[in-house]
Amino acid sequence: MRTSDPAILAVGDVAEYEGTVLGLWPTGVEQAEVAAENAVGGSRRYGGTVPVTMLKVLGIDVMSCGRIEVRDDEDELIVREDETARTYMKLIVRDNYLEGAILLGHGLAGTAISTAVKDRHDVSQVLDQLRVGELNVLIS
Repeated sequence: MRTSDPAILAVGDVAEYEGTVLGLWPTGVEQAEVAAENAVGGSRRYGGTVPVTMLKVLGIDVMSCGRIEVRDDEDELIVREDETARTYMKLIVRDNYLEGAILLGHGLAGTAISTAVKDRHDVSQVLDQLRVGELNVLIS
């Protein structure tokens, strides 16, 4: 949380972590907790926050969580769209872990997906089902 001036700490919308400004309230809160501890002599390190955004737009649940862009050939991109059901799913999987997702119209699956991303659940046992859009395999 230190800037180029070691006497100044930065959090929230004015702070970069690994080259990215996350710009979300929960991120700012976590960064502020680290900065506050360090401002009084602590040595806590900020380890990053999995960004999660959930909202309802025109009656459709929308969720974005984690990394939503493919980085390289080791990432598996899974995209499913059903115009009739008004649903869309984009998943980024790497080494059997769900790294991020965008969901539109999937209701309760959003919470399960964000938990799988944040807690680094191994999805190897359900990967074939995720590939065909069966998100309910993550709802417990």
